[in-house]
Amino acid sequence: IQAQVTALAAAQYEAGALAQGLPAAQAAAYGQQQGAIAGATAAALVSVDDPSSATPLNTQNASLQWAPRFAEGLRLSGTWLFTEIDMTLNITTPNSTLTGVNTVATTVDIENVSSIVGSVEYTRGDTILSAEYNMIRVDVGDIFGSDVPTTEVLGWAVSASHRFTYWFELGAYYGDWVTNDRDRDGSELEGQLDEDGRPRFKEERWMRDACLTTRFDLNENWIFKLEGHYMSGLDDVDFGNDPDPDPDWFLFASKVSYNF
Repeated sequence: IQAQVTALAAAQYEAGALAQGLPAAQAAAYGQQQGAIAGATAAALVSVDDPSSATPLNTQNASLQWAPRFAEGLRLSGTWLFTEIDMTLNITTPNSTLTGVNTVATTVDIENVSSIVGSVEYTRGDTILSAEYNMIRVDVGDIFGSDVPTTEVLGWAVSASHRFTYWFELGAYYGDWVTNDRDRDGSELEGQLDEDGRPRFKEERWMRDACLTTRFDLNENWIFKLEGHYMSGLDDVDFGNDPDPDPDWFLFASKVSYNF
């Protein structure tokens, strides 16, 4: 990908410089310089995780639920989704000698984005047990003539809850989410640069969440909830103000709701 972007960027930058009146020799030199920078930038930035924009096309989905009569309280469900996506990648170099000609944009057609979700739930009295598995498959095809490996995003979760009284319920769950099954340990991601030029961390590849939940039904209308989470991972976490984020962290949340 880097070589393809370098060649494409060099041509675009040279054309932009010529359009602004630079002599041919200087425009060619500028194009080569910016092309090399763009190629290096693309090697770090071009991925399914970092699109400038994405437009879904041709979306199809189906869902099925089954509650077998021979197992009271059991419910099985599955969901399938398929779509195509037009994704735009903007590759910008840090050299702004000629304003307006230091950005290359290209559109990529992601031919296959599919998602499969399977879940099972069992209810017995005031106890609910459930489990869920989710797989998202992204097949980009090729970018600039280079084949991009298929990405599989995998996630699963298990949960349990029990209502001890009419006003108090206790629950717990554990969830695991990996954004690329080929790189579960994050070794391919570590050291790459994000869109702001900062190094990425291997822990951005996953998120694991162990949670304890409580629910208090204060009366027929008011509900109060408390949650405590132990989190491991940095996926989808905004740590822009922290150059060295801790991948193991805690989250506490509370919620009050009124139901009419």
